Amino acid sequence: MEISDYPADLNQRQYRRMREALAGMPAVPTSISIGSLVGTLEALNCALEGSDAVWRDLFSKGWWVLESAYALALDQGRTRFSEEELSVLNREVRDLSLLVAEKIIPETDLAE
Repeated sequence: MEISDYPADLNQRQYRRMREALAGMPAVPTSISIGSLVGTLEALNCALEGSDAVWRDLFSKGWWVLESAYALALDQGRTRFSEEELSVLNREVRDLSLLVAEKIIPETDLAE
């Protein structure tokens, strides 16, 4: 690895960790699992270096939906989400997964 490859390699690791966190979400998330995902995604997003602004904006919008649902449930003392909330949360997790997948370069392409 050359010094100039460092930010790209770092970002690829962060994107892969995002993908793993999103893939690990249960089909029926609770406020605890959403809270954990929100914290993980926020930390990984903050660790990205030089990621394009449009992608980050799209990511932040999806992340915000998860954060808002988590904050509301926490404020109301709930650990479970309504069917409507679950539908929105699952859609956002799916959309964020697709967004992250767009940024991941296959390992074989990195070696070239």
